[in-house]
Amino acid sequence: MIWAFIEGILPGLILSAAIGPVFFMLVQTSIQRGFRLAMIMEIGIILSDAFCILCAYLGLASIFNNPEYKEVIFIVGSIVLFVFGIVMFMSHKKVNFTVDDELKKGDKSKLFWKGFLFNISNPSVVFFWMAFVGFTAPQFSEHRAYFVLYVLGTLATVFSIDIFKAWGANKVKAYMTEKAMINFNKIAGIGICIFGILIFIKEIVLKP
Repeated sequence: MIWAFIEGILPGLILSAAIGPVFFMLVQTSIQRGFRLAMIMEIGIILSDAFCILCAYLGLASIFNNPEYKEVIFIVGSIVLFVFGIVMFMSHKKVNFTVDDELKKGDKSKLFWKGFLFNISNPSVVFFWMAFVGFTAPQFSEHRAYFVLYVLGTLATVFSIDIFKAWGANKVKAYMTEKAMINFNKIAGIGICIFGILIFIKEIVLKP
């Protein structure tokens, strides 16, 4: 059975190599709020991935692939990403590099749901997992336990690499000034806005 878990590592590596909106959000949180709080956000992110996979496996993919619903999902998702990017770009609040020691319950809950909702608001993430399940589930139709292990291999890989990204970003913060952090927020905000715009153009404006 272990081979199914190992096979799941490859799509996890491919997915982790992509730089998307979540990458900017996770790195920004690790630098500004600390590694441990970034991990709280990452748990929300990975659980939202698992939620998408579960929905696809339970047969909700047909609903998401309905042309009418699909268009609404892409429109709303691209707007949410654009708004997130604008908010991050406009953020000029004072950066506290010592907040890593202040693990307040409210902070943890807020960051968990921020990661969960931000990730799931990206239509590309939702439809990637729909395609992922649609392509791989039939291969394990006779052994559901193998499919579970395959998915766990993928998610474990994504989670591990995201931890490494957040850890690396946290180490970099020792060399960052207040102005550098504000500039990074602007760059991250622009990056997220661009993703939102590209999704809208590709899936709504240029769709066949």
